[in-house]
Amino acid sequence: MFDRGPVRTAIFVALSVVGGCSSLVARPVPPRQATAGADTVRLDHFKHDRLALAVRGPHRITAVGVMPAGAPPTLTCVAGAGGALELGAEGHGVSAQPGETLVEARLPRQPMTEALATPSVVVVQLDGVPPPCLRLTLSSLDPGYRWSFPLYDHHLQMGGGLTLYAARDEAHRWGSGLEWELAHLGRWFGRLRPTLALRARTGTDALAVPVGALVLGYPLVGERVALGLAAGYDLTPAWSRRFADGDRFKWTHGPRAELHLTYLGPRLLGLPPAYRTSGAALVIWVGRTDAERHAADQVGLGLAIN
Repeated sequence: MFDRGPVRTAIFVALSVVGGCSSLVARPVPPRQATAGADTVRLDHFKHDRLALAVRGPHRITAVGVMPAGAPPTLTCVAGAGGALELGAEGHGVSAQPGETLVEARLPRQPMTEALATPSVVVVQLDGVPPPCLRLTLSSLDPGYRWSFPLYDHHLQMGGGLTLYAARDEAHRWGSGLEWELAHLGRWFGRLRPTLALRARTGTDALAVPVGALVLGYPLVGERVALGLAAGYDLTPAWSRRFADGDRFKWTHGPRAELHLTYLGPRLLGLPPAYRTSGAALVIWVGRTDAERHAADQVGLGLAIN
């Protein structure tokens, strides 16, 4: 049997390093705020399904929700379907401006996703008699409304793809197994995304943990379907009993190419075109691994989920 301890250790360390860089905060441009008497509420940022609101004034926020921009008034300030599941102090280490208090609202994922893909508003209820109800623009078709990211903006995804693969070595012996993309880290520049990817591969040929640099591009993009091409290079620690020279471990390396046929969900308003509410891709990939006294060709077929 293989010694799986080093494999588990390599995966754990890599995930710890990558996972520590997973913060992504989007801030509204231009600033969006509303006032009621002595109180001012400003939309500070959002992160995934959480909105952070900056409050200045004597009253506190008692309820937060999202709703379509053209929705008629409701009996209550915040409708139940789009209301926040949790309301409390901001928990991502973002500092408030002097005189403001940051409040974080965790919203239901489906209403939040719909609100980011269609014109929508944030509704905020303050304590008082009667309770003031404020509306702030969240998403708009107006190109002047957008979301900005810091310079270190990146896109981190965990567990995004699973493929079946087959491999043939220089002795014409075949192997097969599963490859799981544990994480990828990259940033979109238009239709191109340079990416670092961490994968785990287990099969009849070897146990391996490929770490690769890849550039993914979409030359053809439709309303709901896109064709993507990727090319890169992998460095892979591999454990196997099938190496012809009797070794049990080798550092292998080699090129990799991918074809993505991708379904695209609705676009998120105010974000770059690559940011979508959802996406799934049929992925076909080919690769080659080389090492001292070893070489193998590989082909894989599977799915990637965004």
